[in-house]
Amino acid sequence: RDQLIQLSHQLEEATHAKLVFFTNISHDFRTPLTLVADPVEHLLADKTLSGDQPRMLMLIQRNVNILLRLVNQILDFRKYENGKMEYTPVTVDVLSSFEGWNESFQAAARKKHIHFSFDSMPDTDYHTLADMEKLERIYFNLLSNAFKFTPENGKIAVRLSSLSKEDKRWIRFTVANTGSMISAEHIRNVFDRFYKIDMHHTGSGIGLALVKAFVEMHGGMISVESDEKQGTVFTVELPVQSCEAVAAEPDTTLVSADSRTTDVLLAEEEELEKGYDSSKPSVLIIDDNEDIRSYVHTLLHTDYTVIEAADGSEGIRKAMKYVPDLIISDVMMPGIDGIECCRRLKSELQTCHI
Repeated sequence: RDQLIQLSHQLEEATHAKLVFFTNISHDFRTPLTLVADPVEHLLADKTLSGDQPRMLMLIQRNVNILLRLVNQILDFRKYENGKMEYTPVTVDVLSSFEGWNESFQAAARKKHIHFSFDSMPDTDYHTLADMEKLERIYFNLLSNAFKFTPENGKIAVRLSSLSKEDKRWIRFTVANTGSMISAEHIRNVFDRFYKIDMHHTGSGIGLALVKAFVEMHGGMISVESDEKQGTVFTVELPVQSCEAVAAEPDTTLVSADSRTTDVLLAEEEELEKGYDSSKPSVLIIDDNEDIRSYVHTLLHTDYTVIEAADGSEGIRKAMKYVPDLIISDVMMPGIDGIECCRRLKSELQTCHI
């Protein structure tokens, strides 16, 4: 028994170390991937492209987006494990949201000759409080998974319904696909981090773990059933939350901007003031990566006066000084990060309108 407990601890430590490693790698990947993805998007908008150029650029774009999605999933899961994942509920019409999101999968269904169907229980109110971004991620991950494992001429069916359980009303939806079966041996591990059922299919092994985490953030449950005849069915049940708006408490924290005034900063600001065009709208870019700042500057400088800041402290100081029309900020930065920077600026009368 003691040996089993020790092995369990060792496995948990190894999994945690793996997640920390992938998180660190993911941070390093995200910036260069962004700097590939955005220029490719602009090149694709060029109507003078000819021959194989559009196809090659779309190939780059598709694969960069896959990598960015995997990177973001790993970062999100790490954030969830650390208790730093924010839950932002809004009133959502689940039925109309699902119907809108289904359009994204119609092309994939046609391409693979998959019969994709969606139906819902009639005369039912599907309004609830939910985090829209996370609900979308739950739905997209489950449907993407179904499309990945469904062979040509297979079937994918989504069913939305409502039920009463434990004196509460719940919204239930199922995603069923034919042609794939998860064995009993694998089914109990399918929501584990980094667990992959089939090594022949691409994926990080973290998508379903993240889906489960997002479902649980809503107070819901997710389960899976699989057999040879039926295929695989994922079932999500979410408790219906009251849609009464809850007012957020005002943040009364006062700003204490860093007042560094080195010769270099003064010289930069003198140069900015000389070229400051008050007839143009102004944009403040806050990012500790010089390449990102330079790239955004290149995109905006024709129509905007662009102000740059290399960290949150400098961003606060320049926002207070220039009061720009718009601020574009990175989130993860040394010292004061983008969230704290935004919070401080929103608490100041001079900048709270930005």
